[in-house]
Amino acid sequence: KRATDLRATKPAQSFIRVLTEDSGTVPVTKVFFRGDITQPRQDVAPSDLSILAATTTVPVGIPANDKAITTTGRRLAWAKKLTDGKHPLVARVIVNRTWMHHFGQGLAATPGDFGALGIRPTHPLLLDWLASKFMRDGWDLKKLHRLLMTSATYRQPATASPALHAADPDNRLLGRMSLRRLDAESLRDAVLATSGSLVTTRNGPPVPVMADRVGQWIIGKENLNAGRPGAVIDMKGAQFRRSVWVEVRRSRPLAVLDSFDRPAMEPNCTQRVSTTVSSQSLMMMN
Repeated sequence: KRATDLRATKPAQSFIRVLTEDSGTVPVTKVFFRGDITQPRQDVAPSDLSILAATTTVPVGIPANDKAITTTGRRLAWAKKLTDGKHPLVARVIVNRTWMHHFGQGLAATPGDFGALGIRPTHPLLLDWLASKFMRDGWDLKKLHRLLMTSATYRQPATASPALHAADPDNRLLGRMSLRRLDAESLRDAVLATSGSLVTTRNGPPVPVMADRVGQWIIGKENLNAGRPGAVIDMKGAQFRRSVWVEVRRSRPLAVLDSFDRPAMEPNCTQRVSTTVSSQSLMMMN
């Protein structure tokens, strides 16, 4: 008991997540002849892959030996190049994914493939107009969300006449609002809100996840004593915070979200799927 009391007086460890970039002069990158590092040939500057570009690629303008920049400046230069308004895909991809978030399906049905193998947009002029306005508004995502959610298309009813449903069963022409199930995070938040347990505290450390006695990942703080689970640690209501604050790890998928099609992150998920399986009913019963 004394050892447990002493451990309780130990100050909590704090961690800071940081991202660093190498400083100094930008190194020269060479093209290796036939991939042989002992045979460097011509210089190559950072840019898009020329073999995949529809037009001639323009090298990223990296400032040379700029004393005002404490790093190589490559990340900043690349970010400026992507958002200078000349890149053919960046604004379109962002707008398409935002549209998909609100309507269930993007104007281009393949959000991760805008190339030759992707599905062409159903409304290409609308996609281009939204991308252009998004850039004119200073890449402001809040304005983009507001524009979509106040549009007549978003505020349509989900009902449809038999003729309209027969002509466009998949609603690709946006003649009505498609019915969609809540995603995993929103469903958990809705259950907590309905039960009166939802805690709306913002910011702060993430809500931790841990393995229970059967190996299922649940919300909670790990308390291991010599490798064995100890007493349950009181989280003081933090376990009822919104799902956006719950810790996300690829190796620790939260069971309640996993059952309702939490996006798989191996590799990164470009579009969620919606399934109906028996484990969802069992999870809701528990």
